[in-house]
Amino acid sequence: GGGLVKLGFGQNISIMATFRTSTQCREWMFSEEELKKIRGGILSGLQENLDGDSITVAEWEVYCLLQQRTVVEWCNKLGFDMDTVGATAVCFLKRYFLRVKERVFSMNYIKAAAIFLACKAEEQYVALERLVSGLGRDARVELEKDTLAAAEIHVLESILFHLHVYHPFRSLRGFINDVKACTTPGNAVAVDRIYHEALIITRKSILTDLCLLYTPGSIAFVALRMAANAADHLGIIDQYITSTFTAEQIGQISGNVDQLMRIEKVLEEGLPSQLPPHVVPIVEKIDTVETTPMSIS
Repeated sequence: GGGLVKLGFGQNISIMATFRTSTQCREWMFSEEELKKIRGGILSGLQENLDGDSITVAEWEVYCLLQQRTVVEWCNKLGFDMDTVGATAVCFLKRYFLRVKERVFSMNYIKAAAIFLACKAEEQYVALERLVSGLGRDARVELEKDTLAAAEIHVLESILFHLHVYHPFRSLRGFINDVKACTTPGNAVAVDRIYHEALIITRKSILTDLCLLYTPGSIAFVALRMAANAADHLGIIDQYITSTFTAEQIGQISGNVDQLMRIEKVLEEGLPSQLPPHVVPIVEKIDTVETTPMSIS
């Protein structure tokens, strides 16, 4: 699942060059088959002591999605930027779910730890005390500061200390800047509208598996095309492609049309909003952890 590594033109060239050598590309990119196998193994470990109760990998994927959605809600309530802290926290949680077979802390601590680490990774530092008080005030989530500090270490180890995350937002801005540079001033309002719509689509992508399957540039490019099409301004993007890219580069895009269509299909689909009723008591058992205040020596 390397994605369109070569789909990095204009301002995206340097982004994609560094992405190819990143821990994200090396350790956190998979095929769909690999993801299902990994999740099946994780789920088997988590369900070992459930007295025969079990859920499917597909149901577990919905559960993970809903936990990620809660992270987004918490970030919004706390005033954190979704395109940086929120997106990074969600990616940390995705990675955590791909590695941890035994629940050591309750999910509220894991989610809060992912947000706390994301603030550090995105250089938007927040004091631990402020995060705890903010979640208690704005999200009605009561946490112990010392336990959250211990959970932070647990999450950090689980994600292999890989804190740098490449998101599609930066690639999308690169594409938009390129489009603005090659189009007429009369199209400025239309380009801004395309960018606004593409941001909405890109934010949705963060809650899907796309960032584990495809490069940020691929996701951003599809979001750009979808937004332009929805705004009835696809001609602006087509003009950008034909006037900016060489025939070889256009061929790279065309040659990966199946991949682009798979990304678009995921972005067009609705995201589940709740767990099936029979799954709820099972995941509640998985989530049952006797979390007591801990300190780090």
